[in-house]
Amino acid sequence: MVSPLGIHVMIDVCNPSKLTNLPTADDVLLSTHTHSDHYNASFAQKFPGQTMLLTAGELGLPDVAIKAVLSSGAVYSQQVPDANTIYIVDMGGLRVAHFGDIAQKEFTPEQMEALQNVDIAIMALDSPYGDMTLENKNGFNLMDQIKPKLIIPTHHVSPEGIEYAVEKWGGYALNSPLHITSADLPTETKLLVMGFMADAYKSLYSLQEW
Repeated sequence: MVSPLGIHVMIDVCNPSKLTNLPTADDVLLSTHTHSDHYNASFAQKFPGQTMLLTAGELGLPDVAIKAVLSSGAVYSQQVPDANTIYIVDMGGLRVAHFGDIAQKEFTPEQMEALQNVDIAIMALDSPYGDMTLENKNGFNLMDQIKPKLIIPTHHVSPEGIEYAVEKWGGYALNSPLHITSADLPTETKLLVMGFMADAYKSLYSLQEW
């Protein structure tokens, strides 16, 4: 994410070679947890700007405000939830929340207080990570609690999960960087599928072009 003043807020960078801009001392790196598909220790240790990892708190920059709230994370073979961080980023008149690999059935009162008026949610809806499946609908139910204007799904969303989300909310597809202001937001919750699968899902599920 890039603020109006040009501050880059990078979240869960696991492959720095994919970055289009080299980080500077003005930028911020946020890591929701330490799984290898979300965190690159070498990159994080050398990052020239400020970093946050698994620590609740707030970070203020010239035109960016960041709040970190801890949550339960994905459950793997040990059957014990890992730690995970929810980041709420306010910039350019938008409030964006990134949920990492959250693994909860509902938000706590503290989390709900922090998640008021979220515009864009970056969230795993139907995924093998974090116990977010189409059967239990945990991810969908969490989004119903906060009712963001846009939901950008992460991880390996199944075609069935996309189909259910489009039936529930309606949706858009975008296979290019997202440029958005508060005036562009829909009035009700919509799905926004991004990345290399956007074109395929657009034709399969009649997604509108963003």
